[in-house]
Amino acid sequence: MVLEHIGWAAVVLTSVQFIPQVARAYTEKDLSAISTKTYVLAFFASLCWIIHGILQSDIIIITANTFVLLCATAIIIRKTTKKQKE
Repeated sequence: MVLEHIGWAAVVLTSVQFIPQVARAYTEKDLSAISTKTYVLAFFASLCWIIHGILQSDIIIITANTFVLLCATAIIIRKTTKKQKE
């Protein structure tokens, strides 16, 4: 039971850490301080963790990394569409 609570705490902390960057990506005009490469790596790392979580039937790993994947995707989309507009 304690292990599961630690896992869910990790889900919350892992997820919350990306919210300021996503907010910044959609509110700031200058996105040069946000690294696209970092979020592409986060995207693929999360994808691998999701696959691992599915194979292990671990909802905690799946949940945390799905949120990270969505955040990374949002930032990548915002950065690439912002560059196309310029």
